Amino acid sequence: MEGLDRLLLRAITGELSESVALPQSVEPFPRSGHRLCFINGSLWLIGGYIKLSGNEEASHGQMMEVVDKEIWRYDPMLSNWMKIETAGEPPKTMASHAACSFDKVVKSS
Repeated sequence: MEGLDRLLLRAITGELSESVALPQSVEPFPRSGHRLCFINGSLWLIGGYIKLSGNEEASHGQMMEVVDKEIWRYDPMLSNWMKIETAGEPPKTMASHAACSFDKVVKSS
């Protein structure tokens, strides 16, 4: 399994395939504990906790907080979110960690 910094570098340099641009009405779920970095004019959103309402039997109607292992890119010039398709197993640390971008690299801890 590769580290998050290598995974993002591969996405930025085009070594990972991207999905087709999603309509403007489609965007990531609201979240907390995510990472957000600015690289090459785009915001990169990584992981975080999202709240999902479970079915009545499993969660007794309460919200469940789960770790989202998606990576999204936001283009402020087009006001457009794009979900990044990745291959392989995502890093285990996809929420509540620090990240810093420098040049075209993201370092995560």
